[in-house]
Amino acid sequence: MADGPRTATRLGLYAGALALVFAGAYGAGAALVPDPVVDRWVERAGAGDHGAEDGVEDGGDGAHEGGHR
Repeated sequence: MADGPRTATRLGLYAGALALVFAGAYGAGAALVPDPVVDRWVERAGAGDHGAEDGVEDGGDGAHEGGHR
């Protein structure tokens, strides 16, 4: 059982490094992507006509006849 603490330490360091990478990516995205671009993305994402929210209008399985636009 001598590998137990060493393994736990390595996993902890890995988790910490992974958290730093995600935090860095989030910070870079916030700094590099201008707010007007984000606003356009949000507008375009909400502008799509996807039918009913629960998928009932399109047969209930969520599939669309025409595919994605």
